[in-house]
Amino acid sequence: MTSAKTVANIILASGEDDEVTIYTESCEKIYSKILAKVTPPQSSANYSSGAKSTQIVDLLRIEIRFSVRGKIDSANETKIENLMTQGGVFTFTYKDVAYNVNFEKLTITNDNKTENDETPVLFTALIGENI
Repeated sequence: MTSAKTVANIILASGEDDEVTIYTESCEKIYSKILAKVTPPQSSANYSSGAKSTQIVDLLRIEIRFSVRGKIDSANETKIENLMTQGGVFTFTYKDVAYNVNFEKLTITNDNKTENDETPVLFTALIGENI
């Protein structure tokens, strides 16, 4: 029998004023590749041959995102909002690896489903650098 898998907590903006610990429920690392697709036309004289195959050009432009669901201490809601609204990249530390990321989307849920002093959050962050 195997033991249950644990998901490491995430630290945002480590060592900064707005440092936040995410008590991680799930963390997806998403790779997106930009592909150029070209589907050549088929002339009406060759309709009986069927459609031509799509040709794919791999531009080797890969975007890496994290999609995270977890909880934060309710006292840290302002800190995570600051990371979203201040702009620019900040550190995202997961499994002892630090990435520079910027939020694409942040959802903060306030409900009365939990009895603890924690706030559910959901966000996506794109790995990259400021220019």
